[in-house]
Amino acid sequence: MKVESTIKSADVCISDFFLGRRLQRLLREHTSSPIDGTVGDYYRSIELSCEQMSRALDIPLSSVNSSIPVMVRALKKALLTDKKLVNHIEVEAFAFWMCDRWGKNGAREAFEFRQWLVQNDMAQASTFFNLAWQIDSGDGCEQDLPAAHQLFERVLEIETNESMLRELILTKCAANLADGRGTKADPTLARSYLLAAQIFGSSEASFNLGLFFEGKFGEIPHPWIDNDLAASHYTIAMNEGNLRAQTNMALLHVYKKIADSNPTLGMEMLVDASCKGDAVATGCLKTLKNCGLLN
Repeated sequence: MKVESTIKSADVCISDFFLGRRLQRLLREHTSSPIDGTVGDYYRSIELSCEQMSRALDIPLSSVNSSIPVMVRALKKALLTDKKLVNHIEVEAFAFWMCDRWGKNGAREAFEFRQWLVQNDMAQASTFFNLAWQIDSGDGCEQDLPAAHQLFERVLEIETNESMLRELILTKCAANLADGRGTKADPTLARSYLLAAQIFGSSEASFNLGLFFEGKFGEIPHPWIDNDLAASHYTIAMNEGNLRAQTNMALLHVYKKIADSNPTLGMEMLVDASCKGDAVATGCLKTLKNCGLLN
């Protein structure tokens, strides 16, 4: 079957999907989540919808993916007909999916859909965050670092129960403030954001604080560097299974940068991190061997 006829045959199926009926059925069949599930639930349902369409029409999945422009038109038609027909999570999930499946064209369409959500007061924290990320990277739009940072800061004012998203926003704002990216450098505020991110209990937040106090998180002034404090944060992250934190902690021991340094312990930690798959640890071991510091 040709792609053109495939697209035509899929048109009704896709339109029905974005009116919610197909989506709700898929969610009931394939997830244990409520119908108003997360962006991830909706993303998976889109994937499942395409797989089912591929089987039903007896065509390769690649041909279904080539019908993305029809999906875009169907969703735009639904939004123009009655915005109540499509909720913000559906649109955000579709924006994610387009970026993954349709490259630059998908990124541009995703940017337009996210702007539509903002203009129609339907955007929530995740949409503002992803819109800011696109503006920050210039993915699907013109890059504008000051505008992106302002939008990231705005997201911090939006209430959300998504702890992972909250941590990502705080970490991104901290990175901007540490580097002076799109805003005036402010290491004090950057540290405050990282400490706030650590409250959510992620090992990544503790790892970033370790980087901050070791002077590796942006342009950190020398007086702020405190390797022993960095080690305390690396230890927290390492105890939660963060291999990068283990590698950095090992190097602090190997190069005797902290009180009570134990180079032998550091080497053992480095070898262990390498065996568990940390590429940085493996690279460090090669460097130490080339320098004659490792047998």
